[in-house]
Amino acid sequence: MIKTLECLECKSTKDIHQHHVIPRIMGGTVTVPLCAECHGKIHNLNFRDHSILVKKGLKKAKKEGKILGRPSGSVVEAKDLILKHPDVAMLLMDKVSIRKSAKISGKSASTVQRVKKQLESINFKFYE
Repeated sequence: MIKTLECLECKSTKDIHQHHVIPRIMGGTVTVPLCAECHGKIHNLNFRDHSILVKKGLKKAKKEGKILGRPSGSVVEAKDLILKHPDVAMLLMDKVSIRKSAKISGKSASTVQRVKKQLESINFKFYE
């Protein structure tokens, strides 16, 4: 029998995140399940603290000489990019603007633009 994860705080089973008790950047390894709403409360409702921690983590990784992101000049196959961001592809196929698609999906506008270009490269027609 598979046990469904539930929020440690409110017992919800919807949109469960794994929250690090001690932030990873500070050496934390233990996580607890929290729903998006409770997790948002920990991070001031809009995950501002989370983005700060991500930036600190990236800075630390760079300082340690780790390579971040994909290698310069590498190419992502159209099907791979579309499969990686199906939510963005669906929004674009529904004729949602790049800016609105980015906001809805939580992806950057440049990612949405790349997905759009990949859709165009496989001859997907946005407008009739």
